[in-house]
Amino acid sequence: MSLVELLNPKENEHILDLGCGDGIITTQIADSAARVVGIDICDSREDSCNNFQFERRNATDLDFNQEFDAVFSNLVIHHIKTPEQARKQVISSVWKALRPGGRFVAEFYGHGTAKEIILALQEVMISHNYSFDINEDFPWYLPTQEEYCNLLINQGFTVIVNKIFPKKLDLHNGVDICRWLEQIPFNTEKFNHINDYFEEVQKKVRSQLSENGKWFVNYQHIRIVARKSSHLSNNN
Repeated sequence: MSLVELLNPKENEHILDLGCGDGIITTQIADSAARVVGIDICDSREDSCNNFQFERRNATDLDFNQEFDAVFSNLVIHHIKTPEQARKQVISSVWKALRPGGRFVAEFYGHGTAKEIILALQEVMISHNYSFDINEDFPWYLPTQEEYCNLLINQGFTVIVNKIFPKKLDLHNGVDICRWLEQIPFNTEKFNHINDYFEEVQKKVRSQLSENGKWFVNYQHIRIVARKSSHLSNNN
């Protein structure tokens, strides 16, 4: 089942797509006759994606007040890592945006994603006399299921769906582990020569992440559905 199918948008529902990116999936949601608002920090929509309302907003401060029946987010949450308080602010903003009884449907990368690469990178960086802490210095937020569910529950959500599943991503068009790492937004002020060490990382993981001359990356996807109580007052 796709995440949009899990959302199951209904006609005339008011739905917020948090981090809509190119708008392709947002358009799929809008095709259900739901009224959709897509938000992102920049506008990178495809030309064909014009059947929904777009607004530039930050996920940590959505500034909506009980306007939506559902908030949807696909592969965005793992990008919101720092400051630590931002993770709670996203959930708080989603809570405020939802009407009582509304649902939060999201999928993002979780703990164990690219673990072979991350561990190899740590080993290589330490061998070059850098202090590289996986939790602090890898720029994605990769929580466990329990960790993220606790954040939702502490906000007041009831978690209905909570699952984690592996997903193998084959790299195409000449992309190898070096090129994959180049797409990750490392702190180059702290690690000013980090790109110089990607070849070493690739050599370390070749036996684990290469088949028949083709590279792949192992992801762990967390998928959640959480509901805001329908018995709250209009001030909650």
